[in-house]
Amino acid sequence: TERWMAHVSVHDQDPSNDVPSPKNGKPRKGKRRPKIDVRLVCKHRVPNRGYCIEAKRLYRSDSVSEYVDDEGVGAFICGDYAKDDDCGGMIGYVQSETISRWLPKIEAKLAGQSNLLRTKSGKTWERSGFTGGPRECFASLHKRANGSEIRLFHVMLSFQ
Repeated sequence: TERWMAHVSVHDQDPSNDVPSPKNGKPRKGKRRPKIDVRLVCKHRVPNRGYCIEAKRLYRSDSVSEYVDDEGVGAFICGDYAKDDDCGGMIGYVQSETISRWLPKIEAKLAGQSNLLRTKSGKTWERSGFTGGPRECFASLHKRANGSEIRLFHVMLSFQ
């Protein structure tokens, strides 16, 4: 295993607790809880700090809506995912066309959201990245209903 893995535990399909039902406002329980695709948890901090990542397929015409709406970016903004965190991650795994064809579609959909905060340069999102990381990585900043901000990192991976 990689050395960094000694410091982090990885949880897949990790349920989010205390998420209210849109129908009755009561917390969802059991299998009705939303599940974050991947949660990375630091083993050496108390309380343990996590990093949530949601993944969406980009393969058909409505994929961008799924990526941005309630079960994608929207789940971070409304607090269903990472409600106490100031950052999170989205993975777009491209199964049709090319990454360069999906990027402007996602950017345009994000631009239509009222909670999107513009970057210092006035853009919807900015290219981001880290040494040895994926080439197609971006960051967007959003305002939550409670007034807090969340920065989302978007990584696009090609699976063609």
